[in-house]
Formats: sequence, structure tokens, C-alpha cells
Amino acid sequence: MSQITFAVAGSLALALSAFAHAFTARTGHEVQVHRGPAGLLAEAIRNGMPADVFVSASPDGPALLHREGLFGPARTIARNRMVLVVRPGLDTSIGDPLAFLEDPRWRIGMSTPGADPGGDYAATFLDRLAATDPGRWRGLRDRCTSLYGASLPNRDAAPRNPALDALHGERADLLIAYGTAAAQIAGALPGTRILPLPLELAPLTRICACARQGSSAPARRFLDDLQGAEAGEAGLQRQVAQRRAVRPRQPRPVQQPRQRPQHRAGKGAAQAGDQRDRQRLGQQLGDRDIGADQRHRGGELAIGEEQRHRRATPALDHVPCGWKHGTWSRCLI
Repeated sequence: MSQITFAVAGSLALALSAFAHAFTARTGHEVQVHRGPAGLLAEAIRNGMPADVFVSASPDGPALLHREGLFGPARTIARNRMVLVVRPGLDTSIGDPLAFLEDPRWRIGMSTPGADPGGDYAATFLDRLAATDPGRWRGLRDRCTSLYGASLPNRDAAPRNPALDALHGERADLLIAYGTAAAQIAGALPGTRILPLPLELAPLTRICACARQGSSAPARRFLDDLQGAEAGEAGLQRQVAQRRAVRPRQPRPVQQPRQRPQHRAGKGAAQAGDQRDRQRLGQQLGDRDIGADQRHRGGELAIGEEQRHRRATPALDHVPCGWKHGTWSRCLI
């Protein structure tokens, strides 16, 4: 059987390592996993590191590899969200992430810009926030420290969450991190709070996958499975139920028996009758409004509450983020 070399962003390593093991068990093709900050992985691949499939926490690395002719076009397989992770023990009455960031008492940690997209996203958020009110946010960047994401981990070491290590080691009170990493931290540190950052300042991020040009059939199958139901079983994707707010049905009007026309109706009359039938059917079924589910929710994410109505996943969770091409786009929080 073939061997597939798989490079994956560190923020997704735990879930996608499980997916890789499941793929091997299902197909017999061995998958060798390399993980680390996506920016450093992309640079290593450019410099000759073997990789058949690459999953990045941003589209930049895959786009660069595609422009240089090394990899095929990137596919967006999911979305992530930037959040503020609040260590256990801080004021639980505060639900606004900006209120925590404004308080000079708290140390703020993040990943490393330039090496890890998580650091780039955090830096962009901080710049946008400072631009909203320079006086209020003066000195905010000075309180932020890059605590991880500056180097590739040892290939033989067990997967770990460096953001969790930073918070558990009391090197920060707050972390600006991916929702994927935050969910893992909340599972390991009871009392951790996750506050989503405002979407106008920290838009949803794209998780992208690509395969090397001329890669083997098993590698292409692995890439295809990353977008399919197989990945959902391992925790990367899960199709969000199409929850629709249905308006109350209107009472069905009493219909009078139709009288058979004395002459054959023309084409226009027949079309008018078809339209009336469609309108009548619409009243019976009720109009459906999906707009409420397309809007992102704000406020604190109560992980247990969010998962009560959905099958739990080992590391990732999903919310609807829009309707496109007849299906819900997937979003990780």
C-alpha cells in the first residue's frame, strides 16, 4: 500500500491526526503526519520537505505553493474563528472580550506573526481594534506577547496544544487564539471561558487543503475525503442541520367546488390557474425563513450548551455561517 505524507497546521493536528488514522484503517494506506505552524510548514515544503497533502489554517500558504507550481489549487474545507480565551479564576461577571483586553492588569498571549497564521490573525485584529479608538487602545500591543508558534515541533513528539501549555503554565491571563484551540483548552482546564471576538474586527478564517501536483491516487483520495463525510466522523466537519424557523401555518381557506368550464380555457387562463395552485400549496406548507440561522451569534460560547443538541466532536465544533450553492457552509468555533 502507498504512504501519504500529510502536513497539517498545529491548530488542527489533534483532530486531523485522528482522521488520518481512520483513513489508514479504512483504506490500508499509511499516513505520515507532520504538524506545526502553517507558515513554517509552507516554507519547509518550498525548501524540499516531503508532503503530498497540506492543510493550512489560512489560504496564504497553499496559494503560494500553487503559484510556484508545486501544489494544485487550494480547497476551503472549513472555517475557524478567533476568540479570547480567559483563564480560570478571572472575573466571571464580565462577558465582553474588549473589557478584558482593556484592563491593563491582564497579560495577553498570542501566536507568532509571520510564522503562524494564528499570530497574523491576532495582529490584524489588534490593529483594527486600535484604529477604532487610538486613545483607548494605546499600549495594547505592548501588553501582547507571542508565546508559541515560532518553530516546528519535533516530528516524533506527541501532538500537543501550545496555547494550552501557555495558559496552563500561567504565562498569560488571556489568549487570542483559534476557536479550535480554545475548545481543547476548555476541555483540559475547567473554568476556562471562551469569548468570541467581534466579527467586524476578526472575520472568520479559512482552513484550506491542497495536494501536490502529480500526487498519487491515494493522496488525491485523502484530499477528497477531507471534504466529505469521512472527515466529519473524525471531527473536522459535520453537516449542520438546516434549522429553519417556520412561521405558523395559515388556516386553509374553505374551497368551493369548482364548476367545469363551458369552454376550453386558453393558455393564459391555464397558467393563471397553475399560479393559484402554487400559492395555495405555499399557504399549506408555510413560508420558511432561514435568515435567523445565517446570522452569527455574539456573546460568550457556552461549550456544553452549544453541543447539547449536536453530536460532540473530539476537538472541533461548528455553527452555520451561510447558505451557498444549496448547502450550509461549515464553520468551526
